[in-house]
Amino acid sequence: HKLDGRVFFKDNQLRLSDSGLQLDKISGQLGFDLEGLESKNLQARLLNSPIDVKISNDASNMTHFKTRLNLHTRQLQELVSAVPANIVSGKTNWDIDLQIPPVSAMQNKASILNISSELQGVAINAPAPLQKNADEKRTLSLTARLQPGSELPLDFVYDKNIHASLLLDTSDQHAPTLKSGQIHFGKKKPGKPPAQTISLTGKLESIKLDSWIEWLTAM
Repeated sequence: HKLDGRVFFKDNQLRLSDSGLQLDKISGQLGFDLEGLESKNLQARLLNSPIDVKISNDASNMTHFKTRLNLHTRQLQELVSAVPANIVSGKTNWDIDLQIPPVSAMQNKASILNISSELQGVAINAPAPLQKNADEKRTLSLTARLQPGSELPLDFVYDKNIHASLLLDTSDQHAPTLKSGQIHFGKKKPGKPPAQTISLTGKLESIKLDSWIEWLTAM
């Protein structure tokens, strides 16, 4: 069997239901075949910001929607409700890669949202060594598994040597709460956090434990 088609967009709208992601004012050409979707020159608006979208497929037939845009953290919350605007604040460039499984696997495989940034322009109000000023550059890679239900698994790597694996309760999408989490200082990636537990592991020269306890309790 062979399939090779094209769809031309002009001021259209596309909503990806699993992620809540909505593209507005889409223009350009989208190709499709038996392997999936492809586009290199699609223009649209996301969160009222103009973007160029690249759509491609990988070896496991996941469809990737990739773009870069300059967002304030308040806007980023509309993509990932778990972004704590009271802790992370500012505006910077974000690289976004939304991965959607093939229709045949959607019941067993979650969509994945990868977001990365150098965070220049963003301040982080947290205990050291997470804390940063807005003018500093520190890399952040965040992965959210957009699975059905009220639990959101969230992993991130910050400044290359801080790893975290969190499980959030998103029953109230406007105020997600932390169910469990593990933060590790070092290059080792933490495993799945134990239920109803928040743990800090790794090796640091010093840590202000009272500040961390107060901060985690507030979350």
